[in-house]
Amino acid sequence: MVVVILAVLAAVIAPRFAGNSARQAEVEAREVQRLLGATAEKTMLVGGLGGVALDYDSSAARLSLLVRRPPQSKTSAGAQSRNQDPWMPDPLIQPVHLDALELRQATSDGQALDRGRWRIEAVHGEGRPEVALLLATKSGQERCWTVTLPREATSATLAASPSGSRTVVVMPSRSIDLDVDGKGEQPW
Repeated sequence: MVVVILAVLAAVIAPRFAGNSARQAEVEAREVQRLLGATAEKTMLVGGLGGVALDYDSSAARLSLLVRRPPQSKTSAGAQSRNQDPWMPDPLIQPVHLDALELRQATSDGQALDRGRWRIEAVHGEGRPEVALLLATKSGQERCWTVTLPREATSATLAASPSGSRTVVVMPSRSIDLDVDGKGEQPW
């Protein structure tokens, strides 16, 4: 009788744990979308002056929004400031810790990034590059999400991929100004 009761309880409780990890993965995917959207907004606010960066560290499983440190006064700038990273975590935007998800692929302007550690900076005059991330669950249930942030967009998009998807992230094509590229007279 005890074994039957334990089996019934296990049958009722086990799906809740499985569903909980699926919900946690969905929440993390939405948090990554929110962070990329905050990156776009922050870049627009500083005008792409190089004051914003998106940073990923696989050892901490953390995706962060960084801002450039304010310039120090000449009296406090010494040997310590030369060795100091010019970037610091944005104090207003919480980083996303990937507990239920793993980063399978990341691209910046269509170029694959290192899965271990990378940083994408908004460069003055070039703006923010396109970013695409492929996230997958760490658990046995294979679910994937693609989070994209096109170059001129003000928000990121989140799309669920089919189970078991290991597709390469394809960035949306962006428009090219032929006049700016010096090809205004060439047919396209």
